[in-house]
Amino acid sequence: MPTNKGITVAREEDPDLKQAIVRAVLADLPEWFGLPDATNAYVEEAAKLSLWVACYEGQAIGFIDYRQTSKASGEISCMGIKKHFHHQGIGHQLVEALEADAKQHAHYLQVKTVDEGHYPEYDQTIRFTSQWDLSDWKFFRHYGMLGILVWCWSRSFNKRPNRPEQNR
Repeated sequence: MPTNKGITVAREEDPDLKQAIVRAVLADLPEWFGLPDATNAYVEEAAKLSLWVACYEGQAIGFIDYRQTSKASGEISCMGIKKHFHHQGIGHQLVEALEADAKQHAHYLQVKTVDEGHYPEYDQTIRFTSQWDLSDWKFFRHYGMLGILVWCWSRSFNKRPNRPEQNR
């Protein structure tokens, strides 16, 4: 299994290639992206969003995309890394690349995921995001679609509070 040495992260501009990459990566993650309509929506949307791709030996192994939600904020819309490449720091590389660009366009960055205890796969997502340096991220929960509690972190690029707010 490779380490993150040899992993390159670059922004992709070609809409068709964005969709092909997202489709291939999400196909490797049926536990998270197993609903065909929802997965197709992520693939279609990828053509219009800013997208960064992680590659190993010339092959796309992961991606992260960014949606500008207002003049002041944006969000990580979708992210995926092929299973064989999990736990190697690639997700962190993708987040860093996205953040470097997002700072030029927004004051805030958000990421959302399903609350703990509903699905084991999303519990893994929460464990991944909890590894981030969240010292300057605001944390809150709200009810999303179907009444499932959603975790949301919001980061200000202008102000950096000492500790994240946690409303549990």
